[in-house]
Amino acid sequence: MVAALSIVAALGLLVALGIAPPAAASLITSRADLGARVDADLRITPTRFTPGQALVIDVTGTLTTTAKRDVVCHSLVLGALRGTSPLATRYASTDRRVQQSGERHTQQITAALDIDRADVPASGAISITVDLQCSPVRPGRLMSVLDAVTQRIASGRLLPAAGSVSLSTTHLFPDDDERAVRPVTVSATASRGPITVVVMRAGTTVWRATSSKAAYRAAIPLARTQRAGTYTVKVTAGGSTTRQNFRVSRGWAPLVDSVASWPRCSTITWTYNAQGAPGGGDTGLVSDLRVVFDRFAALTGLRFRQESSSTADIQIGWGPAPFDGPDASGGAAERDGVLGSGILTMYADSAWARTPGFGVRGRGALLYHEIGHILGLGHVSDERLLMYPIHTVGQSPLTPQPGDIAGLRELYAPSSCR
Repeated sequence: MVAALSIVAALGLLVALGIAPPAAASLITSRADLGARVDADLRITPTRFTPGQALVIDVTGTLTTTAKRDVVCHSLVLGALRGTSPLATRYASTDRRVQQSGERHTQQITAALDIDRADVPASGAISITVDLQCSPVRPGRLMSVLDAVTQRIASGRLLPAAGSVSLSTTHLFPDDDERAVRPVTVSATASRGPITVVVMRAGTTVWRATSSKAAYRAAIPLARTQRAGTYTVKVTAGGSTTRQNFRVSRGWAPLVDSVASWPRCSTITWTYNAQGAPGGGDTGLVSDLRVVFDRFAALTGLRFRQESSSTADIQIGWGPAPFDGPDASGGAAERDGVLGSGILTMYADSAWARTPGFGVRGRGALLYHEIGHILGLGHVSDERLLMYPIHTVGQSPLTPQPGDIAGLRELYAPSSCR
């Protein structure tokens, strides 16, 4: 089957060149004199493969040929073998330039060889070969593949990876109130068993599992990943180890699944529109907003600037209350992990939204909470935090707490802003 596919590929190339096609693949011979001196600077990647997974081998670099006689170097033959057994073969075309005797020509090479998952061996190395085919050009005669000469110009070996690991998530939020908190699931493979998975935090092992097989999948118990910090998952097999990290953040959760933020250290504009405000409800509101934005500027490294424009980044105003009766709502649009177009709407029938200041019954906590959403913070399950979804007068916090602040610092890295 591989030979038949190779003949088809070669035939297509020969038609394009106007060369007489061969009667059979066996007629293509390999002789010592290619008709050109070759200087090949080719790179074969990757150098390791994962058993049981499809593989794409890339060959890139430069190929320089200096013609000894009139010649065309028309094809690359990429091959993959396990021992002496072929796994895949592919013909790739060069730029097919006809060179006169003594002419030097350099071209860029980009070619790929695909190996199906079923053909990737469970163990042992894969040998990669790259051969160049050239044919002489004779006056008054068609160039024929029967005269093609093949010379090896590059080779390499791919070794099986000792182990690989993939995680269901790289960021875990145990305090998330909006989403089900699911444990991190580890999927690990190795060239052979046994396989050992070790999860560590700050140099201490928090969980370990061993399987006699070369594949393992399991969920790390949530109870073992409750502390904030970076955890390292190590997969060991055959004396080699593969590592991957995930992070646990406590005290906050993201507004959206992608953990989005406004551009770090940037200037964010905001505007207030008093249209629809209840009688006296907007008294002192701009002053309250400035206090909140000043505090968030200190916590995030962002700069907030008020302007009188409908194109400001954050639009603040009033609206009729929805059926479920919240006091305000805030959020922002997200694209590719970046937030923009923030909106804060206060509801006209809310006594809390109409009460100025930062006292126990003042709207300061409401503004902090909703603008926290605009900056990328979601609801949390810990009622001691500002981003808890229900506010209890006299009990709930009025300003950002350590968990809220930790979230803002992770999102914005304020210490990097100058």
